[in-house]
Amino acid sequence: MEKALQNYIEELKSDVASLVYSDGEGASFEDKFTEYCIEVFESIGKSEGARVLSYIHPNSQGGIDWKINGYCLKDQFKDENNKTYFETLDLFITCFRNDSYEYNIPKDEYTKALNQIKRFINSSLKRHIDYIDHSHTELNELIKIIGKQGKDFDRINVYFLINGFSNHEKEKLEINDVDVFVHTWDVARLFKINESNSVHEPIEIEFEKFTEEGKGLQCLQVPSIDEMYDCYLAIVPGEVLANLYKEFSNELLESNVRAFLGQAGKFNKGIRDTIRTKPQMFLPYNNGITATAESVEIESIDGQLVITRLNDFQIVNGGQTTASLYHTQKKYKEADLSKIFVQMKLTVIKDKEQKNIEVPNISRFANSQNKVSELDLSSNNPYFVQIENLSRKKYVVNPENKNQSLLWFFERANGQYRETLNKQTPSQQKKFKEQNPSHLKFVKSDVAKFINLWELEPHFVAQGSQKNFIHFTKKINILVSKNKPVGENLYKKLIANAILFKATDKLFGRKGVD
Repeated sequence: MEKALQNYIEELKSDVASLVYSDGEGASFEDKFTEYCIEVFESIGKSEGARVLSYIHPNSQGGIDWKINGYCLKDQFKDENNKTYFETLDLFITCFRNDSYEYNIPKDEYTKALNQIKRFINSSLKRHIDYIDHSHTELNELIKIIGKQGKDFDRINVYFLINGFSNHEKEKLEINDVDVFVHTWDVARLFKINESNSVHEPIEIEFEKFTEEGKGLQCLQVPSIDEMYDCYLAIVPGEVLANLYKEFSNELLESNVRAFLGQAGKFNKGIRDTIRTKPQMFLPYNNGITATAESVEIESIDGQLVITRLNDFQIVNGGQTTASLYHTQKKYKEADLSKIFVQMKLTVIKDKEQKNIEVPNISRFANSQNKVSELDLSSNNPYFVQIENLSRKKYVVNPENKNQSLLWFFERANGQYRETLNKQTPSQQKKFKEQNPSHLKFVKSDVAKFINLWELEPHFVAQGSQKNFIHFTKKINILVSKNKPVGENLYKKLIANAILFKATDKLFGRKGVD
């Protein structure tokens, strides 16, 4: 076993043990390993808002009938009847051995565990679980939501967490009328993410799986004009884009400046109406999508260049088009995507060091149907990602009540506070609001104001949010280029400045002037 992996295993064991001992008597290693994995997922945007929820229901032979270790309800929408539903359900099941982090899970044990979570899903969907004690409020509420929503989930993700190694990979669980995707996370996969220091897990697309004839996606390669990148042009079937969104949801749009905005706005409503009434005109009407990837696999089939696989595929412009194709097809059964085709410009950034710089630039300069500001474009800047991570776990003493500690909620992307609140069950929302009061929410332009004022630059702050923010980003981009992370001290300084700013603004700001 390579030394780096061995060192990671030792760190992992130590981190899980620390979580157990810091939680006091009664904490289990399995729960804390689950908690550790959930924190990893949150750091890479995989399952934000997930919670540990452990329960084992025995069968009549003394074994396990079904089991669950955690869950996350996310992507809340309202349908045409104003009924609220969750687009995605994430469920966690954990296989944990106390004696080793280096075991290989046997095939029968792997299959047995997946069958346990499968029985939980099946029984919940059919509303057969009505025997859980009322003291398990959160579990009962989850089961109720699953039963009530039923097959209206767009996807159910099962995250199989293993504190060892797995040579097995199951893609789906077969459950009637519901797509259940399986994601196996073992020590090797956790190690890979840890080593990459990435803010997301790269998406690998095998286009043979998504195209009708299984040959991949026909393309034209643009003659190379720069060693840093390759560029390809393709016409993508609407059904392929809808199926990609169905499987990967907003992870596909992670480098995009914003997630799906819904179909109420003027532009997205127009996309929806074209899909429904003039699908054959979608190609000339629509601007198409702009995408990036880290690497591409190309084959020549019958004299045509074909894209068979993409690594780290991201739609950086055209997220609204992609999501609208999926949601319109789902909402309106008469919507025919077989006549819809979308033009795609794909840029493969070969220079990894330039990727984080050029992907936002591609998003910035690509044609867009919705106006995009510098504030939108900075959402994935590592500086703000680090502030977001700290804001979710670093409690700050309430100046108005020294006995109370609160979280200042940093909204890295527009609408995050509302989305995070919506992910909670009703019983959790009260606690969330108590820990994250809305008046302590702050956004990227606020960070620029707090820091620039402290650094004696009020003349920039007075120019307005956009201009002040542009000046601020020039400074933080220097820090990012020097790989200087946002530490706890800088975060404390930021919140201290926020308290000073809010207190001063309350006394002397425009609102305080008669």
